[in-house]
Amino acid sequence: MPLLGLAVGLGAVAWMLSAVDPAALGTAVATAGWGVLLGVSAAKLLSLGFDALAWRAVIPGPRRPGFGRVFAARWIGEAVNTLLPVAQVGGDVVRGRLIALAGVPGATAGASVVVDFTLGVAVQALVTLAAVGLLLLHGLPDHLDGPVVLGFAALALGAAVLLAAQRAGMFALLARLAGKIARAGRWRDLTGSLDALGRDVRALHADHRAMLACAAWRAVGWVAHAVETWVALWLLGAPVGWGEALVIEMIGNAVRSAAFLIPGALGAQEGGLLAVGLVYGLSPETALALALIKRARELMVSLPGLAAWATLERRGRRR
Repeated sequence: MPLLGLAVGLGAVAWMLSAVDPAALGTAVATAGWGVLLGVSAAKLLSLGFDALAWRAVIPGPRRPGFGRVFAARWIGEAVNTLLPVAQVGGDVVRGRLIALAGVPGATAGASVVVDFTLGVAVQALVTLAAVGLLLLHGLPDHLDGPVVLGFAALALGAAVLLAAQRAGMFALLARLAGKIARAGRWRDLTGSLDALGRDVRALHADHRAMLACAAWRAVGWVAHAVETWVALWLLGAPVGWGEALVIEMIGNAVRSAAFLIPGALGAQEGGLLAVGLVYGLSPETALALALIKRARELMVSLPGLAAWATLERRGRRR
């Protein structure tokens, strides 16, 4: 499936590139220069910092790691989700493991990732709702109304289902099912782990202050994502307002989330940025230049993240 998705994504990118003027696309990228890559990379690190603060808010207890360690784990998790074919969730498993290596109990580390991830999706749905509202006010082409509204509805429904399932004791149910399947050896360990994870998730849900802090930092982080688009378009010579940058960024992220089966959402992210960019008067070349810059930024920020992951894993094994 990942190979099929990658083939579809590469085909979509090739088709979009063939439909624009290559000279104009090259000119748009050259106009920005290396400064745009540095600028959007700095903006990405800013948003990752806010995401790390959100996650750290729901890591309870005296063994909560410092901001630097949480930021490193969050950055590495983002790198794994961006560059590896893990359906955009494998990085969350990795970041949970990394803070467990830092001394956080395993069930607590897993619960913090589950709650942070779920609140991230819920807040993304709310910010995307605001973006969809701005987009509809601006005026969408008729053929885009349905897909945009449907995509938002799917995102909101997914967030609601995740929250409801966690509060209803989803992990306790899984533990009981695992216990019925087999009652010996490693299955007992799995059952116990799921029970502990469920208890910690419910305890975090009961800590309203931590939940509110996580949601607030997540909201700031999603809004900070728009800085990347705003900076890139300004350096590309096609400046837009803050509201337009937020809409372009959030719709692009929503499309990326929906295309989780395609490695890196290749093709889907470019198509989403192209469609929304055209609504706001960007030329096809400028919209695709923005998409290519984002891909280059992914490599610039994420490749060192994978290298850092390998280093931390080696240190953890030695300990």
